[in-house]
Amino acid sequence: YKLISTGKIGQATREISKIFTVEYKNKNSGGTLPDFPDNAAALVKSKIHMEGSGSITGNVYFDSTESHSIYLRGGAKINTGNTYVNKKANIAGIADVPKDWDYKKVNGPYFKKSNATIPWDSFDQYVESFPEFPVYPTLKDETVNDNHGNSFMIIKNGSFYHDNSILYSKQYTLDLTEDVFFKDFIMNTNTTLKIDTNGKDIDIVVNNFLDKQGSIEILGEGSITFYIKNDFELKSNSDSHLNINGKTEQLRILYGGVKDFKMSGGIVNGYLFIKNSNIYINSQYGIKGLVLSGGNYIEHNGYAISDATVIAPKATYNFKSSGRINGFIVSNKIEASGSGEMRFQDNPYDINIFNTNTPPEDNTDLIISEPSIELSD
Repeated sequence: YKLISTGKIGQATREISKIFTVEYKNKNSGGTLPDFPDNAAALVKSKIHMEGSGSITGNVYFDSTESHSIYLRGGAKINTGNTYVNKKANIAGIADVPKDWDYKKVNGPYFKKSNATIPWDSFDQYVESFPEFPVYPTLKDETVNDNHGNSFMIIKNGSFYHDNSILYSKQYTLDLTEDVFFKDFIMNTNTTLKIDTNGKDIDIVVNNFLDKQGSIEILGEGSITFYIKNDFELKSNSDSHLNINGKTEQLRILYGGVKDFKMSGGIVNGYLFIKNSNIYINSQYGIKGLVLSGGNYIEHNGYAISDATVIAPKATYNFKSSGRINGFIVSNKIEASGSGEMRFQDNPYDINIFNTNTPPEDNTDLIISEPSIELSD
């Protein structure tokens, strides 16, 4: 661009010009997710459908302007906070609730209009930034022996098998000093696998991760990131846990398969990034941490109580029975047919922990100018 400026004092006139360049940077290239609204239990894009005695405790930010897009029946309620809607919404038409016995007065929702813009594009972009998996070598075969002359191969032909009765009397620790790949990672004894990362942040890439029973404990101050390609199942009992006593940030799990992720049994204390598969949580203890999902469906069943932040902007989050999630939900739809509760809780989890984009440098000059030049008459 060229800027010309003319100045005049009395009869004298002076004119100068300056050439400057304006660079363009995509505001969505990299960066982090925006801060969540205060005391918000849920950000919902298109629909809330609740029957039974389900409830949302906290503020709700609801983006749809469609008639009857909030449906409440039975004892369902959204009455301990405000439901903020688009300023263009017709408040009288959004809620479909019984008209008898002052249902709306008692059970809600209590509407307020808001000028806030929910950044759905940013949420979509974030869950679509699922990274490519790294490539690492396998470990050599390893045999475990007990004191009675019995033995089995815990690492064999590139797979890991924590599934032999010897492990009830012989504690095994997987000692890792470098990133590694396993074809299959199988847990099937009601014992604890200890993994020592020697204070490092270790990647474990696997084709299939199957935990039928058994827990994982991370020793020391290091962390583990599991990259799971094909199949991920936690079909264990209530005594089987992943990182129950560790710090939440010590365990990260990225699942890129298309099969449903099914979880039963104990607690998962960590950060989960599910690329696009459906999620079924039917666990006594649930998930403590962050759940990111690019998929279309999450089912919360059983008595699971999760202290979790869930960012699933394309998904229907369905409470099919009881249970509770303490935290915050971002979803396309919320459904509840039992007594499930979504309760606001300010969780301390790093929502940008999986950010794989590189944000623009703060000191980048977007406007670059050349020296001023005085123009001749």
